[in-house]
Amino acid sequence: MSPPPILALRRAAVRFGDHRLFTDLDFNLGKGDKVCLVGRNGCGKSTLLKLLCGMVELDGGERFSSPGLKIGYLAQDVDLPEGPSVLRYILDTHVCASHEAEAYLDILKISHLKHHDQMSILSGGERRRIALAAVLAGKPDILLLDEPTNHLDLPTIQWLESHLCGYTGALVLISHDRRFLETVSTSMCWLDRKELYTHN
Repeated sequence: MSPPPILALRRAAVRFGDHRLFTDLDFNLGKGDKVCLVGRNGCGKSTLLKLLCGMVELDGGERFSSPGLKIGYLAQDVDLPEGPSVLRYILDTHVCASHEAEAYLDILKISHLKHHDQMSILSGGERRRIALAAVLAGKPDILLLDEPTNHLDLPTIQWLESHLCGYTGALVLISHDRRFLETVSTSMCWLDRKELYTHN
């Protein structure tokens, strides 16, 4: 018998205006599952991640998560606030120890930005690394990553591959980098015409 899921959608339905994106969609994520989510552009992959982390309301069906479950979500379009320093942003939003936040900033080669507070003038790559450092430093039970390799150089992508391969939590990943998907994930969910298909 399969263990119960730690995060799930049951008969999920979502619409935007007159456009029905999903109907009766089921998704189950178990402890330690590493799933890549694929499908054509505009089919709803990013919306599905937002549903899983509770950022988008369902129009039908239900979302289930285990009590106390900690989810780390990296959006495709990173939007960082003005005001707090980079380090303060990570500490306040992802509740982690200062040394852990600084360790990820160092690994991702942005430790020199830790006291920076004008995040709108940073490059896309710098903002991406800050958001990634914040998500990883929080040590979540589940990582939901939408195009995590965007704006990253090859050494950083290779480090992220290694880190995610050793990550013991559950993972749902969207990426156009096929090699990255094949290295990190162990199963695939294919979203096509409002239906979700699962393959090993």
